[in-house]
Amino acid sequence: MTAPQPAVAGLLRDPDALPLRCRRPVADAAGAGFDDGLAWRIFKPTLTYVRRPTTFRRSCRLAHPAPTPPPRWTARAQLAAATLFVFAALTTLTTVLNNYYSFGATFYDSAIFQTIIWRSGPLLRMPVSFGGLPFLHTHISLINYLPNALSYLAPFDRITWFGVTYGILNGFLLLTVFVILHRLFGARAVPAFGGTLLFYCCGPIAIGQFEPRQEHACALLMIGFFVAWALDRRLWAVALLLLNATVREDCGALLACPIFLLAAMPGGPSAGPA
Repeated sequence: MTAPQPAVAGLLRDPDALPLRCRRPVADAAGAGFDDGLAWRIFKPTLTYVRRPTTFRRSCRLAHPAPTPPPRWTARAQLAAATLFVFAALTTLTTVLNNYYSFGATFYDSAIFQTIIWRSGPLLRMPVSFGGLPFLHTHISLINYLPNALSYLAPFDRITWFGVTYGILNGFLLLTVFVILHRLFGARAVPAFGGTLLFYCCGPIAIGQFEPRQEHACALLMIGFFVAWALDRRLWAVALLLLNATVREDCGALLACPIFLLAAMPGGPSAGPA
């Protein structure tokens, strides 16, 4: 363990030097007083002490370094990010159109997922071949209301909208991965760009273009949640977590609920670095 800073060392030698707000009040027979019994724990990169258990249980963080600012995005990094987004969107759209016009629309999942996001009304009705039943009879997937609402403004057909929707989804997925790698590689755009392309070529991501479905949004929303949490963007993190819970009851909700409980627990991620 490294030696504490001089100012911190003084506090270690003299607990009475603590500011008043960092000394927990305790009630006793003589009235209110202050408990000076301190059990110190030194962590990296913060210094925190934990008081002996009494009536009140609190902790006072003495040092909390400011979060590391995100690396500056150069023109090369911005160009790389835009290229990855467009590349993912175009390849996904091309794959969807090739599959449809070369092999025809499939009868099962692809037909359902194309239909419920294309002007399917408030009930997200499935194709006529499935009886036109509401998709919510099968799965609770509220996230489909977003592309369904936007489809009324789309100037093209159902199949193209299907490819555009999931192309944008994959574009944001690559953009999120690029942000992570850009930080890990010390703001170097070239290795971050190459690593993101390798990620896009992996089996689970590449094969998903042949049958896009709403569960693919879970990858984007979960990665986005961890990125926002690591950058201390808590509101963004909570929003992405809640949005992920709307993907499907057997996918997004199963991923979002345990993480939400973990974040809400005392001593969880919300307690800061240990």
